[in-house]
Amino acid sequence: MALILCLETATSLCSVALSLDGQIIIYLENFKRNSHASLVTKYVKDILNGCEYDFNDLDALAVGGGPGSYTGIRIGMS
Repeated sequence: MALILCLETATSLCSVALSLDGQIIIYLENFKRNSHASLVTKYVKDILNGCEYDFNDLDALAVGGGPGSYTGIRIGMS
């Protein structure tokens, strides 16, 4: 069983999802321009608060690597 927190910040979409064995179980997303830095940490917190898992249960983090904005990639990686 793999529990993965997935972040997409490289494109115009800011998205955080939690997947279990390759199936998305919960996600939040927004296309609001220039909001990734302020939304991504809030989305991570909201996702983990909205399910029975916490950060210590995660097996991995997945971050979109582009193509897209270099700044957006840096936001996701940090």
